[in-house]
Parts: sequence; structure tokens; C-alpha cells
Amino acid sequence: MKSSVTTTLVRPKLFPESEIRDRMKQFWNEKTNEEDENPFKEHTLHDVLPDIDSLEIVRFMLEIEQIIDVEVPPKFIKRGGYESSAEMIGHLMPQLRELYGERAI
Repeated sequence: MKSSVTTTLVRPKLFPESEIRDRMKQFWNEKTNEEDENPFKEHTLHDVLPDIDSLEIVRFMLEIEQIIDVEVPPKFIKRGGYESSAEMIGHLMPQLRELYGERAI
């Protein structure tokens, strides 16, 4: 009696880079627009703080975790925060890509 076994290869889902990048830009724009409306923004402590602090990014990473279905360690986030969306994306994206790749193995 011959047994036939079918092997199905499961390809890992590709890293959703454009979705994450778009969401990061949207988040950045929402948060910085809120800050633009802050009457205490100029000539105060806000002048020396990053545009978006690390605590805001930690909260935002919960949204990214839902996209990639992986918990993002807080150590990925730059201490203090980020001065621009380009800085935030440039710092986080390689780490998220690697984390996602490890998950797919």
C-alpha cells in the first residue's frame, strides 16, 4: 500500500513596511498638529523637549504590534523621543523589520 504525503510550503507574510510607514507618518502628523495648537509651545520647556517623547511612542507601538502581531520591546524606542518623523521611522523601521523576520521563522 502506497502512502501519498502532500507537502505544503507556507510562505511567511511579507513585512508590511508601507502600512507601518504610513501609520507612523499619520501618527506623527496628528501629534505634531496637536502640539502646534498648544498655546504654551513657544518660550517654555516645550522648546527643549523632543517633538514626540518616548512615552508617546511606547503607547503608539501598541498599534504597530497589532499590525505585525509581535510585541515590540520598549528598548527599541530612542530614549527621550524623536525630533522628526524621518528620525523616528529611520530608527524604528530596521528594528521592526528584523523583529518581524524573527517571528516568521
